[in-house]
Amino acid sequence: MRFKRNNREEDYSIQLIPLIDVIFFLLAFFMISTTFVDFNRNLDIELPEAKAGSASEKSMVFEVEVALDGKIRLNGEDVTLAALETIIKQRAPGMAVDKRSAVIRADKKANHGEVVKVMDICKRSGITEIGVAVQ
Repeated sequence: MRFKRNNREEDYSIQLIPLIDVIFFLLAFFMISTTFVDFNRNLDIELPEAKAGSASEKSMVFEVEVALDGKIRLNGEDVTLAALETIIKQRAPGMAVDKRSAVIRADKKANHGEVVKVMDICKRSGITEIGVAVQ
């Protein structure tokens, strides 16, 4: 019985179809598993961690960021601690109190007193729901 001998060049050829399939699979895997950048963060803040929590949706949410060096931003704008109350009252003059809330994003190494002052200013401005952002 005579068997057909394979040509040596065919034994070492690269199969392109399976290679393309593997490349598309890797591309899809990395696209799905990447973490997305949070473009809302304006200051370099390292948030503390929490095991449980919930997010609530209200009509007007003020985002206050407190950085490690004491910088304060309200909805992405630099503000001072003295002007924070006035700006909050100007932005929601006729809105009902239950429709206003604030989320404080403070660096975990920031001065605790500054964060408490921001919370107190939010309370004086008529914001009844104050949340602290965590990871």
